[in-house]
Amino acid sequence: MAGPISMDTQPATLGTPAAAPRKAAVLHDANARWLVIGQLGSQICDRMALAGVLWFLTVSAGPTFVPWYIATSGLPHLALAWRAGRIINALGPLRVVVWADLLRGVLFLAAAALLEVLPRHADIAVLFALALLGNLGAALFNPAILSLPVRLARREFYQPNQLTALLSSCGATGTIVGPALAALIYQAGGLETVLAITGAAYLAAGVIEQRVRLPRTDAPAARSAQAQGSTQGSIGIGPVVRRHPLVGWLLGLLLLVNLGMGPIVLFLPLYAASEFSGGIAAQAWLQSSIGTGMIVGGLATAVFGLPGSRRLRVSLPVIITTACYLGFALSHSLPLSCALLLAMGAALAASNAGL
Repeated sequence: MAGPISMDTQPATLGTPAAAPRKAAVLHDANARWLVIGQLGSQICDRMALAGVLWFLTVSAGPTFVPWYIATSGLPHLALAWRAGRIINALGPLRVVVWADLLRGVLFLAAAALLEVLPRHADIAVLFALALLGNLGAALFNPAILSLPVRLARREFYQPNQLTALLSSCGATGTIVGPALAALIYQAGGLETVLAITGAAYLAAGVIEQRVRLPRTDAPAARSAQAQGSTQGSIGIGPVVRRHPLVGWLLGLLLLVNLGMGPIVLFLPLYAASEFSGGIAAQAWLQSSIGTGMIVGGLATAVFGLPGSRRLRVSLPVIITTACYLGFALSHSLPLSCALLLAMGAALAASNAGL
């Protein structure tokens, strides 16, 4: 049963005009607050666990295991890419979000326990199994939570994109906070402690998200929304690209940018260990620099905009990203490398906005 949403507003009386929407009204919506808190916890968990596992693989098993771990983590996303929408519509996005976090919490706690009791040579198998099973939940969680703002937003107070922006900012915040927490926890208690705390945080996020209540909708509107979603879900990207070739070029450019970022994400632990000899703390500095740059770039783009023609808005950030990438590859100084990654994150945020 849907519960009330506290917006701290008084009902309008006859002859009295309705109150104007409050500034930052999305923050006064109890449902939005619970959802953002849960998403923030999940994103921090994602980045914290990834930083800890990548560092463990780099120093314990060798850097050659890192690409295979990332590839294993991506398999569930690839397998469910064309089915996730139907599964989410069948189960309901809020239920998927809650149970995905609870499932991942149980899996991470189980993995932490197995690392404690099993022989050392079994650690790699446990981590790869965790990557495969845990990302089954993530493959459904990510699209499910992004579909919730449209269903939760009270349009008389705020628009869905305001809640979407808050949820998106949780990812960048997790990129900063997660690696820093991983460095502190890993040094204090090892990978087992990182996984155990991650599992507990996932469970807490799932419990928090259970407090979210979807607003009541009438049956005809619900059926209409479901029919529209099914129709849109059956339309592939092919017809859109054929009708608008520019969309295809921009998607291809975005794909190339993200593929180019792959080696940096994969080998940051190796850089931290071999080039800078700073341990997991150096890895945390490098990863947090990218996240900080993306937040700064996103905020600057939102406030000041991107001047110039479309070609300039698209090409200039990509050129800056390329220059920073090359500078990072040639750098042997940790502060300089962090500065270059910060500039690269800002340029990436600007390029995504330009696209």
